[in-house]
Amino acid sequence: MQRYVLVHIYWAAHWFKDTKEVATSVLSPGCMDLPIDAGLWLKHFKSQNSKLLSQLDLKTSKDYVWNQRETTLQGTPILELVEFGLNRIKYACGVVDALIRELKLASTAGKCKTIVMIDGFNAFTSSHTRIRDDNKAMVLPKQVSLAIPFFDITKSDWCNGAVVITVDQTANKDRRESYFPRYLLGKEGFEHLDPFVPVLVDDYNIAEFDSMIEYYKDRKWIRNITASSQRELELITNRNPFVLMDQCKFL
Repeated sequence: MQRYVLVHIYWAAHWFKDTKEVATSVLSPGCMDLPIDAGLWLKHFKSQNSKLLSQLDLKTSKDYVWNQRETTLQGTPILELVEFGLNRIKYACGVVDALIRELKLASTAGKCKTIVMIDGFNAFTSSHTRIRDDNKAMVLPKQVSLAIPFFDITKSDWCNGAVVITVDQTANKDRRESYFPRYLLGKEGFEHLDPFVPVLVDDYNIAEFDSMIEYYKDRKWIRNITASSQRELELITNRNPFVLMDQCKFL
């Protein structure tokens, strides 16, 4: 894992429910930009990968023209591309798209290894978002410029990497009656990922539950909990990871 470039989204649905800013895309006609969210993701990417990227010789494979005066030239180090996106938030979504494109090319060429980890991927295939365009019409995930590159990197058209995603009943509003991947992803999403290896994630066992309680104690989410209170938490949450987190989170 230490030698893999990490492309990580901690909760995909966040972009479609709690957007910080929406703007008509300057680089992708017909799409909407989430510039602040894109900037935050680039910051997250940099914090996770800056050490490894400083050791790898990854450079852009072509010129990227942002406007009449600003261009990222072919041969620019990937970290400089990320820095441009952080400094020019207006173009952050375009930088994310360029970054994902370059990582796919670099991995396929054997210059690096990339692992993609996305929690709640079925948010990308939902038929509902809270994002509105200039005409107040609802925008689908495939019309959100920030989502497009992550939908692209989960295709099976590149190599020398791995894709690990989760689907979750809480990740989209329109499909929550079943936890089966075919239902949560819908026909388009399921065919997009096929073939894949499904893994059912069970609730915590006793050892995992106790370990998570210790983690919450360490992070000060819970304090001075007695053995009987811990047993009560176990009973009311049924050792379900999400329910336990919801019961222990700060107010």
